[in-house]
Formats: sequence, structure tokens, C-alpha cells
Amino acid sequence: MRLLRQLNFIEVLAMPVALMAPTAGMALNTPFAAATAGTRVPLIFVLSTLGIACVGVGFIRLTRRFNDAGSVYGITKAAIGPRYGFMAGWCLALVYVTFVGTLLAGFATFANLPLSDLFNFTVPWPLLLLGGGIVVWAMGYRNIKLSARTFMICEGVSIALMFVRSEEHTSE
Repeated sequence: MRLLRQLNFIEVLAMPVALMAPTAGMALNTPFAAATAGTRVPLIFVLSTLGIACVGVGFIRLTRRFNDAGSVYGITKAAIGPRYGFMAGWCLALVYVTFVGTLLAGFATFANLPLSDLFNFTVPWPLLLLGGGIVVWAMGYRNIKLSARTFMICEGVSIALMFVRSEEHTSE
């Protein structure tokens, strides 16, 4: 099987940025952080960024010494032994399984908000969860370009909407 280069540089950058969902993080995390930390929220974001940067540097250094396609499992196995690599692999599999379910459940919950506000009706959450799952599967099954471009458009629209909302708040 030969791997083909299908994405340009911008599309490659769009994938991890969209998967990190910076607008969702800002929209969903900031109010909770502000409720507990008050005016220290920017400091908390800076410290969190430094912590994540340290994890990233750790991965960079480990991948220079241990070249393995097994991601966290392979690096952990090479660095501290097969028992911990086995545990890391299963933990990562558990994260992947629960992460998808959690995201779909969140989609099902939040998708009903605009439906109820704009059209005055709601859809049962299991139907929305199933519909979201089908869309995710279809996008994963099709060409990766479709996913990358959809990510870029959705994240771009989200950022634009956050700017609009922040301007509305500052003008009040």
C-alpha cells in the first residue's frame, strides 16, 4: 500500500487546530474558570499552555530517541517497559472510545439548543447522537480533503462568531 499526499500545508495545519477546538475551549471553559479564578483566568491559560508545551517537548524528545508508530503505547514501552506500555495503550484506547461518545453526546445536547430557540421544537437526543455519528463516519470514510476543509470552515465560522459576540459585549 502506497501512501499518497492528499493535503496541502494549510490543510495539514487545520486538522490538529480543529481537533483542539480552540473556540469550543474558549466558549465552554472560560466561564467556569472565571467563576472560580476570577481575574486570574489569563494566568491560568498561560500556565496551562506552558504545561501542555512541556508535554509536547517531552514527546519530541522521546520520539528522537524512540522511533515508534505506536504513539503513546510504543514510546512508553520503549522508555519504561512493556507493562507500562501495555497500560498506556489500553488507556489510550479507552480515551478514544469515550472521547467519541462524549463528543457525540455533547453534540446531541447542544444541537437541540438552537432548534428549540429558533424553531420551538427539539429532537430526541438519541436521534441527534446517531445522526452526528453517521456524519462523522461518512466524513471519515470519504476523502480526507473533505474533512480538512470542513474543519477549516467550521473553525473559521466559530472564530468569526466569537469575535462578533465579543464585540456585542464590549459595545453594551
